[in-house]
Amino acid sequence: MKKTLFTFVVLLVVAFGAKAQPYYAYDYYGSNYEFIGHMFFFDSILYHTLTDSTVEVFNARAHMPNYTWPSNILNIPSTVYDSTGTAYTVTRLGNGSLANYPGIDTVELPETLLEIGVEALCYTDITHITIPHGVRRIESWAFVGTRLTGTVVLPDSLEYIGPGAFAGQNTAGRLGITSLYISPSAPRFCTVDGVLYNKDTTVVVMATRGIGNDITMPQSVRRIEENAYYSCFNSYSITLGDSVRELGLHILPSTIRNFTIPQSVSHIDGPIYSCYAAIFNPAIDPQNTHYYIENGMVRSIDGDTLVMCFGVWSGEKALPEGIRVICPYVFYNNRTLLRVDLPSTLEEIGDFAFAANNVNIEWLPGSLRRIGRRWLNMNAVMTDTLVLPSSLEYLAEEAFAGCHLRAIVLPDNLRVIPSGLIADSRDLRSIYIGSHVERIEPAAFSAESYYILYNDTVPLKISALPATLRSVGVDALRNRTLDSVVFLGAPDSIGENAFNLCPRVVFYDSVPPVVFDDAFASANTVVVPCGATTAFTNAPGWGTAFTYVEMPCVVAIETAVSPEDISVDPNPAVSTLTVRSESPIVQVEAFDAAGAKIYCMYTDSEVVTLDVRRWPSGTYLLRIHTPQGTAVKKLVVR
Repeated sequence: MKKTLFTFVVLLVVAFGAKAQPYYAYDYYGSNYEFIGHMFFFDSILYHTLTDSTVEVFNARAHMPNYTWPSNILNIPSTVYDSTGTAYTVTRLGNGSLANYPGIDTVELPETLLEIGVEALCYTDITHITIPHGVRRIESWAFVGTRLTGTVVLPDSLEYIGPGAFAGQNTAGRLGITSLYISPSAPRFCTVDGVLYNKDTTVVVMATRGIGNDITMPQSVRRIEENAYYSCFNSYSITLGDSVRELGLHILPSTIRNFTIPQSVSHIDGPIYSCYAAIFNPAIDPQNTHYYIENGMVRSIDGDTLVMCFGVWSGEKALPEGIRVICPYVFYNNRTLLRVDLPSTLEEIGDFAFAANNVNIEWLPGSLRRIGRRWLNMNAVMTDTLVLPSSLEYLAEEAFAGCHLRAIVLPDNLRVIPSGLIADSRDLRSIYIGSHVERIEPAAFSAESYYILYNDTVPLKISALPATLRSVGVDALRNRTLDSVVFLGAPDSIGENAFNLCPRVVFYDSVPPVVFDDAFASANTVVVPCGATTAFTNAPGWGTAFTYVEMPCVVAIETAVSPEDISVDPNPAVSTLTVRSESPIVQVEAFDAAGAKIYCMYTDSEVVTLDVRRWPSGTYLLRIHTPQGTAVKKLVVR
């Protein structure tokens, strides 16, 4: 709470021109987790440094939820100055930097601009935009939902334009633009009849509502890019030529109900409509040898890839055995589907596959190897504990971002925890980190954005970081509700601001890890092994800024603890059990009747909950370790 208030005051002071220390942050929208810089106001606009000489316009509401622009006209200068007088060149509109400010109707962009970020100007009231000639990248949904009309002229310098960058909305006043134009001299793109293609017209990149009732395309087209015809709300039919080989995600507007996938198509990224629609009625040319339709599903010809579902998919369903891959967005926004039983053959779940719906998944199969980005984003039903199978090898960046889960149990064999893993997941209370994690990526457990916006104060508990951990990235656990972090080993490096908002850090290894600036800036207590205080205070990056507390010197981990000090309830157990201790529990191990270790977890809490629903019925021994010693408890699972 003190850190939130301090941040707010600092930003207000800088906004009114007083000199203040820079406030460190990361771009929480998800495309720049590696960089650390500082923020400052200049003429009421918040900027975030990208290099020693360049800045991006930053989203002020991420740190000041009630912030409003002082004017409906926004003129962004080419050069800005921080509170020390240092000059910076504005080269980027940051992700979401001006998003959802309906009062803004005029924006003048600087000639120094090189990039326009994800959702940078979405849902503003701008009706016209001049894109500077040096802009190289326009990211996804940059201008979605604006009041732009007529023709938008794209600069010759353009190297990349993201899906839906100029998508319109089929609502009054936000119908989108009518055409796109780029000069014939542009090296990477061309426009034909207001539609944007790559230079040799083999890829349809983006069309607008001005295309007309019937969509046709040159015979040279080989691929239709993601969201290519998303905004063509005046179109009611589309004809694909025999040259089309690949279909991207969400290529069709909601006005097209009937669509035939031609014989020539050999690859489909996923659902070709913008979101799940029961009224959508696709067909596949009988001569197509790559895909088929069965029971409301479009599947690859070998049956192992589920591409899309439509029509009859509601209520409770079971996916057929043999499916190995669920493509991105397959069940996205399907509000009528209540439960899905996954096949035991499933190996991969795509991005947003079960997002924005009411689907409950009670079990993840032991064959699952990969989980995509935001696969449960805004899923309103999955609100309890999710145990990931030991087969899991890969989690995408932001895998659990935007979910409503209360607890996540990561598998022991997972080696890398990705960036943005729990961004925007404000209901999360507990995370178990597997015992073999080697690397935690930047901002993996950081939740700076949503905790500021929602002011959530319920502590987040994270199990002890294993001795296998070698590196911790920038902002990795920068989370204001994380009350403590336990290290069982000494990582090779800990990045800037990695635990900036964590007040208490515990080390069980007497060797201090290498830390970078402000890694533990908010910590006021560092717990170290007996006799290790001098080693820590003399180590680079540590010093005497913290209060060091040493663990007892005479206690060994296997010293017996009185059984009365630790309770296990209920016992016998059927589904879950709770272990309570008078002192923090460091580790819980479970052994079966044959003496094999079948479970292990690390923690720093007096109360631990174990899920035993998948344990075979029988008798087990629990070994419970605390700083005071070890207790052994007999457990019966029925």
